[in-house]
Amino acid sequence: MTTTPPGKTIIHHSRDDTESSQISGYNACGSWSQDLTYYGIDVANQMGPFVDSVATCSQYAKFRCNGASGVGSCNQAQDRSGIAIPYWAGGNSVNKCACGIAGTCVDGRTDCNCNKNDNVWRIDEGYFTDKSLLPIKKFLSGGTGTAGNSAYYTVGPLECEPVLILINYDRVIVGHMHG
Repeated sequence: MTTTPPGKTIIHHSRDDTESSQISGYNACGSWSQDLTYYGIDVANQMGPFVDSVATCSQYAKFRCNGASGVGSCNQAQDRSGIAIPYWAGGNSVNKCACGIAGTCVDGRTDCNCNKNDNVWRIDEGYFTDKSLLPIKKFLSGGTGTAGNSAYYTVGPLECEPVLILINYDRVIVGHMHG
């Protein structure tokens, strides 16, 4: 007997898989920010209960940097309650990224590629999977005040299993089912 995956509920936001504009000239940590709007859905009051009711959720995020301060220090995602997440997508502990968990960061002394803080384009990426944090509400950046330092970030849609039908009378299309 084979089983078919249940499909996914995909909930899009205002910056879906779109790289941010260049982040440069922001020296203070968190001095640049970008809110993610989930098309008429109240993140705290509607998305929280939805995410809590499904089996699994994940959300892709990527931070691309050149000489910018690394993730965890100046560059952070905020959870659905507006609290800074102390690690980056793919990580699972304070100031760690996926490469820090896997032991594959470009510099063995750092927990994230972007924490090398040199003038080479680097990427830290992965999935946030802790449902209690999702969806990502905001991204904060800084550490790009020195000439030549810059960064970009990308956050994908919220992906949850199994498929649930979402009804929002203010917007006809909130997400779509995939599978």
